[in-house]
Amino acid sequence: MKLMVLDGNSILNRSYYGIRPLTTKDGFYTQAIYGFLVTMARLEDEERPDAVCVAFDRREPTFRHLEYAANALLPQRHPQQKIGAQHLLVLFLRQFFQPLPPRVRQKARRRSERTWSTPDC
Repeated sequence: MKLMVLDGNSILNRSYYGIRPLTTKDGFYTQAIYGFLVTMARLEDEERPDAVCVAFDRREPTFRHLEYAANALLPQRHPQQKIGAQHLLVLFLRQFFQPLPPRVRQKARRRSERTWSTPDC
């Protein structure tokens, strides 16, 4: 079985900032959604996976936020247009694709909450 795992936030950011602004008549920014879906379709055509998993960052701070709080390079607040596009994209993905069962999501969440030590450089 060939599984393709996509970093949803990375592709969404790349699409939001890398494509010229596209809007609806109401002024809703759609370049992030358009870019994400085009990228996802291209990757599916190239790789032909049996299953696709799209992962997004959690809203609450992770251990990296707490550990590197003094780091000035942490991302700042995102524009409201990008947040709205992400919300709409997640709704779209949930509507047209089968989400993970709750038990699997909980297991993945527990694994992501572990504190990983980084090697000293």
